[in-house]
Amino acid sequence: MAVQIHPEAARRFDEIAREILAKVAPEPELVRISGDFRPDIHPVAQIPQHDIGDFKETKSFVNGAGKEVGRLFEYGNRRVGLVGEAFKSLEGLVRRLHETEALQESTTLEFILDAAFGWVESSYQNAASESFCEHIVRRTNEEIKDFDIWIPLHQTYVEADIPMGPVLIRTITREILDERFKEPAGADAETLAAIQYASARERSRLQGCAAVTVKLQAEESKAREQAREMAENAAAMLRFLSPANWTPRLRSYCVPLGSENVRRRFELFMRGRFS
Repeated sequence: MAVQIHPEAARRFDEIAREILAKVAPEPELVRISGDFRPDIHPVAQIPQHDIGDFKETKSFVNGAGKEVGRLFEYGNRRVGLVGEAFKSLEGLVRRLHETEALQESTTLEFILDAAFGWVESSYQNAASESFCEHIVRRTNEEIKDFDIWIPLHQTYVEADIPMGPVLIRTITREILDERFKEPAGADAETLAAIQYASARERSRLQGCAAVTVKLQAEESKAREQAREMAENAAAMLRFLSPANWTPRLRSYCVPLGSENVRRRFELFMRGRFS
């Protein structure tokens, strides 16, 4: 499925994008927050420098409600970008562009926003040889792929496969996890022990459980979003059919794994100098 944008619409989108490109400005001065409070959080892993590799930093600004209100990128020895009303203009353009049927069905709004800001950065640095819409269409068509996604269900088990509309409920078997948890060749004893411990924990949650499986064609974040929605609908149907509905004393926890709201209690009994 190749995404296309009508030439007349693309011409108007390109014109607005060039206007937004002219709004790129240096990083604004920020108000420094006083105080040096730092919670003493215990780290559980260390990532050495050689495992990080190359990366490109994009700085985001968020307001008090956690909404993104700006982005910056490196240009020479300074940071520039779109903040405030300029960034809002880019978001508005992206929303109108995402209303195109082909993009709405195959991508998320966040993916198009990332691609749009990528064009702004490349164009500002004179590294872009394509128009705004050409860039969006190329990035989208590069990322649209066929995905086979399995979403495990929390402690749900089935005797046989259950077709349910566009999805199929299947069991996550030992053989599937054997393939997933193949031990890497040449790993030292410490690394191997850590991998075995992590895989054993994950196996205990997955092996034998049912999963909602679905085949989709979209870019990855859109495929994940659609698969999650389908899994939640399928799990809701299973809960509706569950014997737990026969009595108010029972509750069905058939939900996509990670969404279960299982109540747990935790207490610390203190002795000695901390009492």
